[in-house]
Amino acid sequence: MVAGIEDCVKENRVFREWARSWAKRIIVENAIRESHLRLRLSPKVTIAMGMMTLRPDAEGLALQSGEMVASHSPRADDMDAYERVLEAAMAGDSTLFARGDYVEEAWRIVEPVLKKRTPVYPYAPNSLVPRKSIA
Repeated sequence: MVAGIEDCVKENRVFREWARSWAKRIIVENAIRESHLRLRLSPKVTIAMGMMTLRPDAEGLALQSGEMVASHSPRADDMDAYERVLEAAMAGDSTLFARGDYVEEAWRIVEPVLKKRTPVYPYAPNSLVPRKSIA
């Protein structure tokens, strides 16, 4: 039974050495890039997510950068937003429009905030709040 434990310890040591050498090789040979999310709205709607992935190679595994992309091009019969609004206006459909009293009330609430001169404090990189707001 002791021999079995020694074999397990030996195998574990071999695995740890392989994992360390693999990690060093990956870090040295490959520039590890940050993941990213890319959104494009015009003219073609595109959502892309970039990440580092593992791929098999001659020595085991290697890092590679990749990107998953989902995109949508409007079909010829799709109307854009302006076309929909104009068509609704010509048809007398008011569901895409705000009533005048609603617009006036919204401006009554928002306008004082827009006129108020609030100072703008720059954020330090990787911080959550500006320094002056903490003090």
